[in-house]
Amino acid sequence: ALMIKYKGKETVRFLCKVGAKKKGINLEDEIYKERYERELELIEGRDFQDYFLVVANMISKAKKTMLVGPSRGSSAGSLVCFLMGITEVDPIKYDLLFERFIDINRSDLPDIDIDFPDDKRESVIKELVSIYGKDNVKHIANISTMQPRGAVGEFAKALNIAPYETEELKKSLIERPDGDARANFCMQDTFETTEVGKSFLEKFPAMEKASAIENHPRHSSVHAAGIIVSNEPIMNFAGVSGRDETVMVDKYNAEYLNLLKIDVLGLRTLTVLHECAKMVGMNHMDFYSLPVEDEKTFSMFNSMRLNGIFQFEGYSLMTLTRKMGVHEFNDIVAITALARPAALQSGGANRYVKYRTGKDVPKYLGELHKETTSSTFGIVIYQEQILNICRTIGKMSWEDVNKLRKALGKSLGEEFFTKYKSKFMSGAKENGYNEMDSEFIWGEVCHGGSYAFNKSHAVAYAMISYWCAYMKCRHPKEFTVANLNNAKDEDSALKILRDAVKNDGLEYIAIDPDESLKKWSINSTGVVVGALLSIKGIGPAAANKIIKSRENKEPLPSGIISK
Repeated sequence: ALMIKYKGKETVRFLCKVGAKKKGINLEDEIYKERYERELELIEGRDFQDYFLVVANMISKAKKTMLVGPSRGSSAGSLVCFLMGITEVDPIKYDLLFERFIDINRSDLPDIDIDFPDDKRESVIKELVSIYGKDNVKHIANISTMQPRGAVGEFAKALNIAPYETEELKKSLIERPDGDARANFCMQDTFETTEVGKSFLEKFPAMEKASAIENHPRHSSVHAAGIIVSNEPIMNFAGVSGRDETVMVDKYNAEYLNLLKIDVLGLRTLTVLHECAKMVGMNHMDFYSLPVEDEKTFSMFNSMRLNGIFQFEGYSLMTLTRKMGVHEFNDIVAITALARPAALQSGGANRYVKYRTGKDVPKYLGELHKETTSSTFGIVIYQEQILNICRTIGKMSWEDVNKLRKALGKSLGEEFFTKYKSKFMSGAKENGYNEMDSEFIWGEVCHGGSYAFNKSHAVAYAMISYWCAYMKCRHPKEFTVANLNNAKDEDSALKILRDAVKNDGLEYIAIDPDESLKKWSINSTGVVVGALLSIKGIGPAAANKIIKSRENKEPLPSGIISK
């Protein structure tokens, strides 16, 4: 049983009903009803209600004072999460799958990760402490392990072997993905099977011991986001470090002990959007109901004004946006999913652009193939599509499909896939597919599996990108100021300022002894004024002094700032 009981009186069903009314969703509608009942059956069947209630309560409290991210990861695939206000993405509208969120094969808790404004994240954790008590809410620890390169370096140093002697070995170390059976024996295999490894050991036989330490814990630190919440002191289940108050378990052990782990993540963009909304007198809750098909907002993407647009400041996203253009919300979702190394290298992204821009016509193999991939022109770009194809064309069970999806992400070998292939082929045959077409579709599934993206996550994060563009085209001044006050570095701040001056005719004064506040601001004549804290050598205390003497009509403190 889960080590947490919800303290309130509400039930999951009650909150869903209230949420449906608020969001204007008719739970008697065939599609919604079927999905709602199926999700509840799984949630109640596994006794997960308390988990959902604790998280929903935490989020609804946070939403009173801050902009909470629409969702993150696979929780956007759940209608129950949407109705309870845990997420702000309707899974039916975007064709998202619940099965991507709760694994049918295992009874461990689903993962709900939530993004909060990075400057308000601590207050969310404080709120949990005030409800459950400080002994019952703790951060989990991050366990860092010895990686091959680091281990070689440390052992060599201890054995007084000069760094240049290990350079060649470090370059030749075998690398393997996590799912590989010999993932933790890279060093040993390098010593035993490669020429460089063998000759290195001949020269320094004592270094052989280094391979024994690979993947052993090295040190622990506080995991920034992972929080464990319980009804009784966490000391009853696991050790708590006296040094930093972390629970001495990693996330896998926490799951094993059935402790509730919530990821409370900080996202700077949410801070920017929240601040921007405040300046223009908009309630932060209004973001969730913005219409997502808005020409003006799309024009920001199409005119390549991507400074300050969440996710779209990266080179590969910019390139794809330039090639493809944004004409509907779906395009933002697709670009988000396609602008990653594997999708770009495999040619999937290029094919998508060709079809999307009408330079080529997609080919579908029969009705079922069209049904499952027409939204992406016959190319498999989302993990949800892999599940759908295997279910509908290959007639595979959810259990098998889920195992296959997990395997795709872990790059397991041929033999693993072969046993599922025969199931898929026989299902496709029943559906009237010939061997050649079945082979092709199976190939797409396996190939797509190496880079297919979680659509739930893509939709949720595309929404944040959309909000940024929405605010940027309607409130350029406030958007710029909010970005300047939360810029990650001077370089990105300059880009955003330059963009607004050039394209929105923004006027600004770098610094003004009479008007500059601690942070960037907009003065009464609508001019953007630089921040006192931007001046080298002025900290919060000096800034407060300047503002105070200005209010009292006294001369500015000498030596701090001269006109």
